[in-house]
Amino acid sequence: MNQKVSSILIIILSLAVMVLFILHFSAPNTSNNQTANQVYNNPADSNSVVSNGSLSNFPVVYVNLDTLVKNYKFFKELESKFASKQMGFEQKFGTKMRSLEEEVYTFQTRAQKGLLTNKEMQDKQVELQAKEQDLRKENEILSRELEQEELRLMKQVKDSILAAINQYNVNKNFEIILNNAYSSSVLYAKDELNITDTIQVIINDRYEKSLAGKK
Repeated sequence: MNQKVSSILIIILSLAVMVLFILHFSAPNTSNNQTANQVYNNPADSNSVVSNGSLSNFPVVYVNLDTLVKNYKFFKELESKFASKQMGFEQKFGTKMRSLEEEVYTFQTRAQKGLLTNKEMQDKQVELQAKEQDLRKENEILSRELEQEELRLMKQVKDSILAAINQYNVNKNFEIILNNAYSSSVLYAKDELNITDTIQVIINDRYEKSLAGKK
């Protein structure tokens, strides 16, 4: 995967958290005080935003998804695999393209030297055009396959990050968890609301445990 993949992923996740934000503030809220008392069960949490009680009536925090994705070990693994697959495709297609170019060059050279009859030239032109068409179709098919693979990997990363956020929020009971990445709609947020580091630890820990379970 490349920078485009990361950007698209950030946009998808941003939309998801903004929908939650809109739903929360468009509906009457009668349980703020009750929720506030349940926000943190672990006061030692490195990203605790209610340790002094000043934000107890504002059960909203944020993550920076640019940072999460960039430092996510699972994403790095998928990105590396995708890059290898893409390189393999480019090498395979490049080899076939160079072979066709050499065949065209040989045909042109022989035709200029008068080594081919008119019929032979016409037949060879038809053959070369057919090979070019086949190569174009193969390129389109493989490009679509890469696109679909890219989307599948993006969904894996998205689902994994959202699962980690849900896991984190089981005991925290935040009503809203926003995205404060560069491309998001959040213009300002206090640093003490930032739980990026905590979520980063969770997603990488989940990934490492999954690897250990495969051994």
